Formats: sequence, C-alpha cells, structure tokens
Amino acid sequence: AQTLVVGEVGLGGEIRPAPKLTQRLDEAAKLGFVRAITPPKTAINKNIEVNEFNNIAAIKSLFTNK
Repeated sequence: AQTLVVGEVGLGGEIRPAPKLTQRLDEAAKLGFVRAITPPKTAINKNIEVNEFNNIAAIKSLFTNK
C-alpha cells in the first residue's frame, strides 16, 4: 500500500520513463508513499526510496511467492 509503480511498459516488456516522472515522485512522497518502482536512470528523490527495474519480469518477481 506504500509502494508506487510508475513507468510505461513496451511490447517487449521493457520499462520506460513516464512523462514528468520526477514530479510524480514528488507528489507520491507528499501523499505518503515510501518507495517507488521506476525505470532505470530515474532522477533521485530524497523523500522516497526508488528501486529501478528495466523489465516487467523483474518487477513480477517482487510480487510472487516463492
């Protein structure tokens, strides 16, 4: 509930930056989100923990039980 996932997914499963990503992260921090899952090379935000992933398969591994 405190994790934000933001970005665009390409047909090959790659994660690309969404427009105005830095502003989205700033607003998410103001709303109480503590971590974000974003595409690689995202601007660092000091108010929210940023985890970078380059494809959807890597993100899926976060939400599956092993």
